[in-house]
Amino acid sequence: MPLKAELDSLDGVDEGLQSHYTKHEDGRFRLDVEGMPDVSGLKSALEKERRDRKALKDSLTKFDGVDLEEIERLKGIAAKFESGDIDKATLDAAVEKRIKSVNEAHANALAEKDELINTTNGHLSKVLIDNGIASEFANAKGMPSALVDVQNRLRSSFTVKDGKVVALDKEGNTRYGSDGITPYGIKDAINALREDENAVHLWQPSKGSGAGGDGGGAGGTVRYKEDLGSPKAKSDYIGKHGQEKYLNLPNKPAQQSA
Repeated sequence: MPLKAELDSLDGVDEGLQSHYTKHEDGRFRLDVEGMPDVSGLKSALEKERRDRKALKDSLTKFDGVDLEEIERLKGIAAKFESGDIDKATLDAAVEKRIKSVNEAHANALAEKDELINTTNGHLSKVLIDNGIASEFANAKGMPSALVDVQNRLRSSFTVKDGKVVALDKEGNTRYGSDGITPYGIKDAINALREDENAVHLWQPSKGSGAGGDGGGAGGTVRYKEDLGSPKAKSDYIGKHGQEKYLNLPNKPAQQSA
């Protein structure tokens, strides 16, 4: 087995061979061989070089993100100022220009961030409001095919504030219901829409409503729009005959309505 030129320890080395090794300042044992150059100094120098390179690399991390070219440019301006080749006004203008450039870049970054936040909040608000309208419209037995129409009608009346869907008045304050205490909600808007005579086609006809003859409710055959005395009756009629037939119904002559 060949002898190693350098060892960290003499453990495991035959006692008869241990005397051929000499312990050096770095704590390692080297084989005494005539003619072998002493490389301990080179190794120490190499280790020192590695330590110096690491220390230099660590010290440079504090300059991350620094525009060194810009610093050199400003140092050149400062040197000219000290030598009298440039006046204070020119130096101040150069510094102010640089500060303005940095501030504008920062402001643009903030504006982009705010725009992203506003866009995200807008999408989230639309989803929350539309989902609320869909839920209340379904509970009110609305026509499924009319959901998009209802959402388009009511969406702009609501906003999301503190994570909740609320209605605001023209001044931007919370709108309240008829009792003046309870905030006006999507359910209130759905109920108001149901009472709108121009929106009767949005609702499903009631089953078992006792509509007689031509779907006019307790009044029997429908001949005129006035025979449908309530939004519910109009909804039932449209559900049975279609909106076009309802729109084609004539108005009751004035002498008959007297």
